[in-house]
This record gives sequence, structure tokens and C-alpha cells, in this order.
Amino acid sequence: MKRFQFRLATVLRVRRVEEERARGALALANAARRQAETERQRAEEHLAATPQPAAVVSLAAYRAWRATGELRAERWQAASQQASRAAEAAEERRQAWARAATRVAALERLEARRRDAWRQELFRAEAREVDDLVTSRFQPEEAAPGASMRGKDGPGGVA
Repeated sequence: MKRFQFRLATVLRVRRVEEERARGALALANAARRQAETERQRAEEHLAATPQPAAVVSLAAYRAWRATGELRAERWQAASQQASRAAEAAEERRQAWARAATRVAALERLEARRRDAWRQELFRAEAREVDDLVTSRFQPEEAAPGASMRGKDGPGGVA
């Protein structure tokens, strides 16, 4: 019997490559998400560390304090938005990887079923060959006309 050959092996290889690419894209997206989250936390800490002005300050000092606070708030807001976008991108990449992994798993299950069916057919063919070999070995030989059936392998014969 021929060796096992999965007809969709090429498709399975392509799907595995797609899954690996999706896994790589997910890893990059997760790294970007972590980096954006770290930047958001730094901006938040920087904003929280903004000193409060003294009770009596000049107008110029107040304006400088307020401008610094606004810049820090804008930086935090931008970092928060970037972190949100990075989290969304990471989730999209995770879903794409999950879809790719599902396609690969489906093809792998199909291959396993086909391999099992091939293996069972191989065992059946081997069993048929053994049966044919055994039955052909122990079939009585053609008896000569007028010869007795009381031979070695005949009825009542001793084996």
C-alpha cells in the first residue's frame, strides 16, 4: 500500500505559516501595548507630581504653573489614547491569531482522521494478506483421481 499522503498538506503548511505570522504580529502588538501602557503610567505619575503653587504667587508664576500642568495633562491624555489604540490593535491581532490557529487546528484534525483511516485500511490489507497466505497454505491439494482422501491433511488424517 502507498505511504500516507495528505492531499491538503500544502494548504496546511500555508496555514501554519499564516499562524506563525499572526503570532509574530500579536507579539509585536503586545510589546507596543506594554510600551504605550508604560508611557501612560509615566505621564500619569508626572501629572500627579505637578507641584501646587504657593498661596501667593505672581501672575507670571501662575501662568507658568498652569501651562506646565496643561502640557502634562495633554501628554497624559495623548499617552492614554495611544495606550487605548495599542490595546485595541493587540486585541485585533489576538483575534486574527485565534482565527489562524483555528484554521490550522481544523486541518490538523482532518489530517489525523485521514491518517487514522489510512492506518486502518493498511491493517485491513495486511490482515487480508495474512489470511490469504494462511488459507492458501492449508488448502487441500488436488487429489489424483481414484486416490484416497486419507492422507496427511485429509479427513481423519494425522497432522
